[in-house]
Amino acid sequence: MIRNFSTTAAKAFKKESVTQFSNLIKPRPAAKKWQPTAGNSFRSFAEYRLRAVNQSPLNLRSAAKKSN
Repeated sequence: MIRNFSTTAAKAFKKESVTQFSNLIKPRPAAKKWQPTAGNSFRSFAEYRLRAVNQSPLNLRSAAKKSN
């Protein structure tokens, strides 16, 4: 009889603790649009040049395949 009570109590405790953690889940904020790195960093300059000239690796590869 004691075993049945303890098993039931353990199941109830697990269920209650799981519901507490599931209530803590927070919604993710919406994805933000790309913005250049603040300041004059090399990364922001390189990203600007890639966009301006469109010299991305995929674009170069497709251009090379088209010329063959």
